[in-house]
Amino acid sequence: ETMSFYDQYLKGEKPTAAHPPYAIQDSTGAWRAQKTWPEADRSVTVPLGDGVYVDTGKAPSASGKSGEASAEAPGKKPGASYVVRSRPLDRPTRITGTPRISMTAEGEGNVMVKLYDVAEDGKAVMFDEQVSRLDADRPALDLKSADWTLDSGHTLAVEVGTIGTGDWLDTPSQQTVRITNARLHLALDDPSDDTPTAGERAPYLDTYISAYTTRLPAGKPTFTLPALNDPTKSAP
Repeated sequence: ETMSFYDQYLKGEKPTAAHPPYAIQDSTGAWRAQKTWPEADRSVTVPLGDGVYVDTGKAPSASGKSGEASAEAPGKKPGASYVVRSRPLDRPTRITGTPRISMTAEGEGNVMVKLYDVAEDGKAVMFDEQVSRLDADRPALDLKSADWTLDSGHTLAVEVGTIGTGDWLDTPSQQTVRITNARLHLALDDPSDDTPTAGERAPYLDTYISAYTTRLPAGKPTFTLPALNDPTKSAP
């Protein structure tokens, strides 16, 4: 494609092949052609409910050091994060574009949000994240743009808690933070109607998956990702 561009604009030679405006590789390693990016079949908002954590700055639940409950249990001290998860998907579903999470927060400190692709064997790959100061009672933050396909039978897990991993420079408040009415806004795409295009699997993809694969604490699913052909926008 690059050489074709040079031939056309430096040599004046007409291209011998048409190239798509966008060529995208998702988490499966497959390339597809699109006229624009992102392209989504539908936008959905899923309720994540309430939860509580302590802004300690320590490693969150992916390391097994925090509780799995999505709400504070009587007599149980909150951990550094909490995790909520979807019911298993009945078909492959791609999360594309820029996910966004909104919530109501009580307490001062930081928040880190992570999205995980959890396989049927329990292995979870963290594929998106974002951090923020809780400077407002009703914070909303955009996560990093992503293009990740969850396979049939997999679940989406969302972790909310302290900033305990990565290269973020933060000062934990050591305060308890209570989150209510959290909602995750997603653009979903059906990979079955992709237009394949040429391209090799990115070498870094397997390195990334290996580096960010972990296991999350066990827990019951609390929300459903709506079917791509479902006219409703969310499901409890």
